[in-house]
Amino acid sequence: MGREAVVATEEELFASVDALLDEEAHLPPPPERARLREAAGITQARLAAAMKTSTQSVKNWENGRSGGPGHCTAPRGAGHVHPPGRSRDHGAGDRRGDSSCRSHRPGCRGVVGDLSGDVPASGHVEGCGADGGSAVPARPARRTGRRWFRVRSRRDRAGLPRPYHPGAGGVDPEGVRPRCAEAAPQRQGLRPVDRPHRRGCSETRAPRAPGGPRAAPLPAPARRPPGGQAGEEAYQWVRDVDLLSDEECTLPHAVGLDLNTAFLAAAARLVVGLSAPDHFHAPAFNPKIPGSWLVDLSDIALDPRLPSPCTPDGSRPAGPAWYQTHTVAYAQELGYNVHPLEAYLRRESGAYLDPWHDRLKTAYVDTLADLGVTKDLDDRQFLAAMECHKQADPAMAAVLAAIKATVKGGVGKLRERPQGKSYKQGERWPALERPTWRPDIRAAVISKARVNMHRKLSNMAKMTGLFPLAVLSDCVVYPSPGESPHAFLPYAASGKPQPGGFRLGPTPGLAKLEGVQTMLWAVDLMEQGLNPARHIKGGDAVLDEGE
Repeated sequence: MGREAVVATEEELFASVDALLDEEAHLPPPPERARLREAAGITQARLAAAMKTSTQSVKNWENGRSGGPGHCTAPRGAGHVHPPGRSRDHGAGDRRGDSSCRSHRPGCRGVVGDLSGDVPASGHVEGCGADGGSAVPARPARRTGRRWFRVRSRRDRAGLPRPYHPGAGGVDPEGVRPRCAEAAPQRQGLRPVDRPHRRGCSETRAPRAPGGPRAAPLPAPARRPPGGQAGEEAYQWVRDVDLLSDEECTLPHAVGLDLNTAFLAAAARLVVGLSAPDHFHAPAFNPKIPGSWLVDLSDIALDPRLPSPCTPDGSRPAGPAWYQTHTVAYAQELGYNVHPLEAYLRRESGAYLDPWHDRLKTAYVDTLADLGVTKDLDDRQFLAAMECHKQADPAMAAVLAAIKATVKGGVGKLRERPQGKSYKQGERWPALERPTWRPDIRAAVISKARVNMHRKLSNMAKMTGLFPLAVLSDCVVYPSPGESPHAFLPYAASGKPQPGGFRLGPTPGLAKLEGVQTMLWAVDLMEQGLNPARHIKGGDAVLDEGE
């Protein structure tokens, strides 16, 4: 009875996956639609007339901007008459992409489908050509010629390439087996038409070859365990009111400082992964390798008047969690020993965002200079110029706002959420199909920006003895004896700003005045559980132009 119950439960899971995979129409990609029409000798006007629609609708459908049931029949029929041609780059000796050289015996031929959305984009796909005949053992490793495969379904064109290794001597119905599938955050399953039979791998039909046991079929899809993703987000922290001292409460003002394009500054010389991640168990931490690390940072105990550098809300970590390289490296910089439990690391890396950063930084600095805010101004002149720069030239001020929005939107596009009321939970959304879907790069940018902010907060506490009241992304609020940042920022005897803390200036990463309110106003918001950094400008900083 127990065995039958288990089988029934797994079949129900497979049936649920079948229903999910059959929800979408299996349409060719946009480039293939135009190719099939042209191969059949049909013009867009003829196709529009046959479908009783406009020529512009056909163009939109071929470009992937729209779709409709009426357009589905033509490419399906033309696909059988005009199949895609073989690439000329493959010589006669390379027959990996030639379907004619493969066996057509019935057997277990599976394509792994990624059913989760949290995966980065991949611009290149290699099919899994493993033949699963009932009496044919898996290909040995020396026949494949390479170690990794990138496998995904036709619906998952922007899926993350996952590492697979071929069967080594043993009989494997699929020819490939997932490495560390239980630890991977993605859900895995087989398409209904390709799923291997559970009882079709007996000793009589697939004799065991020497070298290892026979591998079982892929498991049913499983949900990602809680805490299975990195929580690298920007700061949203408010200090506990009970930690305010009497001296702080008697100060008259609360002054907000905003860092210029903090995410753009964090992207400077940022090393990110350029290849698919590899999974490691208990690796030694290396701050030069980009990736995600599962490590316990709960033993990091700092002054409670400062936020934790490891979490967005500033609270102390409760146990092991996934962090980007910059967060773990900063914990090591603070003097703590880090011992990762797992890691997903990328062997190939580079400063991928440098061209994007350099162009936007130049545009930002040049536009501010056109508005009268130049690099040669001292701090008092800079504050005076920033008070009236928007009124000097409204058109250039609009250009400056567009540059800020480009920075903010560019980082956000790396992990764009589903939009629209029609979206249903569990469905894929268009952002997953774009090459800009790289949540790991977004997490690396935010991690470095948060670490940079905490480093400045810590240095300010050491140099001035002041602690922040609240932090929101790139905005920080300090108690101050005066209305100007000069009242609390550290300066040397020569009048120059002390390095390491917050400095005023027009370039990315330097600070400007965000707003000034009374200390009583800030404490009142803190008692209500609100963030003074969000409202110190006079409105909602996030809705207005927060970065």
